[in-house]
Amino acid sequence: MLCLMVVVKVNGFTQVTSASQEANMDQHTSTPCLNLSTVGFYPHIVVKGTAPPYQVFGSLVAVIDIVAQYLGICYQFVVPPKPVYGQNLGNGSWSGVIGMVHRKEVAMSGVVLSVSEQRSQVVDFSQPLYIDQTTILYTRPVHTSDLTGFIKPYSTQIWLLVLLSTLVVFLVTFLILQGHAALPISPSGSVEVCEESGLRSNVDKAYQWTLRVLLAQSVPRQPRGDSLRVIAGLWLMGSLIMGTVYRSNLKAMLIIPKITLPFNSLEQLVETDISTIVMQSSVLHQTIE
Repeated sequence: MLCLMVVVKVNGFTQVTSASQEANMDQHTSTPCLNLSTVGFYPHIVVKGTAPPYQVFGSLVAVIDIVAQYLGICYQFVVPPKPVYGQNLGNGSWSGVIGMVHRKEVAMSGVVLSVSEQRSQVVDFSQPLYIDQTTILYTRPVHTSDLTGFIKPYSTQIWLLVLLSTLVVFLVTFLILQGHAALPISPSGSVEVCEESGLRSNVDKAYQWTLRVLLAQSVPRQPRGDSLRVIAGLWLMGSLIMGTVYRSNLKAMLIIPKITLPFNSLEQLVETDISTIVMQSSVLHQTIE
């Protein structure tokens, strides 16, 4: 909510003074005019000029003119030495517009200010004049190449489980082949050739029946023996399920790519290293800090 902190004169452009100048008397009467501290807040207040006399106009000037006309008073704007809305300096004092109101250097603010608990402890806000919202602008996300997309159909836990299953099947197959090699008669009933049942040959067979089946590639040798066929059959069924699910998830990711937003809330924005542009000493600025 955007509120004032009190009153106002004139039509159209309004002449304002700087904080270094004293609040003078009205040109036509001897009644002191109310000093209003203000800074630019488009479109409510626009301050033109870098030194007095400034020109101030905007929708809030029209509102203040109406109030001043009904109360029969005059007003003049004062620009703080540091043209900010107001920030707690940590030693009990405030800067900007709120600081001037808090030190009673001016009668009220001449610009709408956002209400916060910290500000409410040092100044009194009027009834809300505007109800506004803050929108964060960021570059539109675009589709980019993802070199790691081929591993995303499965989560990390699933990939670890697949790796563990592959190692277990490879080890079991190798041990069974080593056991068959120690027998004088092979499971098929014929004497094995030495080079066919050696350590290197068994490692090669276990590798082919494990990894090539997992990758849906052909295997040049068929497993011999009931124990090997049971292991190979179970592994073939498991590999078929894992491969089918993987290809389905990968195709879905390619058809409907997912755009990841860098943040979805103010809390997430603060945790990122994204540079932001905010109005100094505003409530949003203080919240991000």
